[in-house]
Amino acid sequence: MPFGRILIASIGYFLKRDCSIGYEAGRILRERGYEVVELSGDVFAMVDELRSRPHDVLILIGTIQRGRPPGTIDVYEFRPQGFKDSLEAADALRPSLEGRISLQDLLTGLSVLGPTARRTYVVDCEPPVPEPGIGLSPEGRGARSAWPRRSSSCWAMCRRLEERELEVLRAALASPRFYHIYKSTSIPLATTWRIVRRLAERGYMEYHGGRVRMTEAGLILLALHDDVALNILARKYGVSAAAMREYLDFVCRRLGDADLPIGSLADTVGLVGLEALKELRGTPVEGLAVDLLFRFCRDCVVEIDGSAFILGGGGIVAARCKLCGDTCLRLYPECPHAKAFFRSLKTHF
Repeated sequence: MPFGRILIASIGYFLKRDCSIGYEAGRILRERGYEVVELSGDVFAMVDELRSRPHDVLILIGTIQRGRPPGTIDVYEFRPQGFKDSLEAADALRPSLEGRISLQDLLTGLSVLGPTARRTYVVDCEPPVPEPGIGLSPEGRGARSAWPRRSSSCWAMCRRLEERELEVLRAALASPRFYHIYKSTSIPLATTWRIVRRLAERGYMEYHGGRVRMTEAGLILLALHDDVALNILARKYGVSAAAMREYLDFVCRRLGDADLPIGSLADTVGLVGLEALKELRGTPVEGLAVDLLFRFCRDCVVEIDGSAFILGGGGIVAARCKLCGDTCLRLYPECPHAKAFFRSLKTHF
């Protein structure tokens, strides 16, 4: 089934200063024409409110105290947490039932009671001033102004394809023949043809002599909505589906709703920029990012004694280091063999 209805829900607590940023951001989004529901009450009341509003994608905005720098905003896909038994789950729900209202409690509730949408995204902020009081602090007002942009970018990511375009792309994964694509959807023949032509004009598929071929750009876009496409893309680049999803989420956070020319996954590293890739150091997707950098920056690769490096900013941006091991793929590496590499570099040049 394709994604269609998107619901944004804001959660906040007016009596704790910047913990009410979510409500304020929701108000700004409503003024811009987005559908936003304000949630309050205990977990059961909030989940019931969400279930009363049918939706395929849920975007939650609120504050969570995680010890990050004040005002930090993170965007990620919600993954339900596990509980050992029903007693542990009941203990996790207790703070909400005792009167606390928070985004973290709602996420706990969705873990226990089950999600209300096929996919749930979270836009959360580290509240600069979480102490009791009424009204946002100056730092909170600054975070509030940045929040709607991050939330609307997340909304745009989910809306990037129309429902029938998604249906046609999914059908194209199963068969390359146009007639089979038409028969496997609920879309009229003429409309299916127009959608295929439109997707071809946008670079998401190619059409020749009754046969359709999905391009990598189309596969990337479909992978944001479809697990089958995600798995195909992950296998193509030799990573897990979880790692590929994490990288695509990172790209979407960086590019937002910009309509940029992406022909292959390697193009994304050029669009997000080298500085942004520093965020991926030490993460499960670091190796994928390095592999993409070597594909994108072929002309900038320096190969020395079986190792390969990309140089920039006065140092090594990415390394495929034979000295560290055949599987060593690092971003901005603090490599113990860096001195040996530069000595070898001087010898060759």
